[in-house]
Amino acid sequence: MPRYLVVRTFDVDGDEIPGLSRRLATRAMDGPQHVTWEHTHVTLDEEGLVRTYCIYTAADEAAVKRYTALLDEILGDNQIESIEEIAGDITPADFPATA
Repeated sequence: MPRYLVVRTFDVDGDEIPGLSRRLATRAMDGPQHVTWEHTHVTLDEEGLVRTYCIYTAADEAAVKRYTALLDEILGDNQIESIEEIAGDITPADFPATA
């Protein structure tokens, strides 16, 4: 099943991350069966605003868009910057050390 990266920005500061994360995790687990939330990376920009990088498994991009629309009710003021299908992953194991 395809995987997708969803990048969002929020108009909140770092102090609000724990509450935002709890709300997101609770709702993400209640998502449609055809969309699975894998994990999220959270960053703060130079101004202290929150950006998230969420990984989802879904049948297609349209399913991800429907799912993220449901999450908007809980997440509050946020903007989706991009939704990209993940073509693959690279880890250090893919580049074994040479002797």
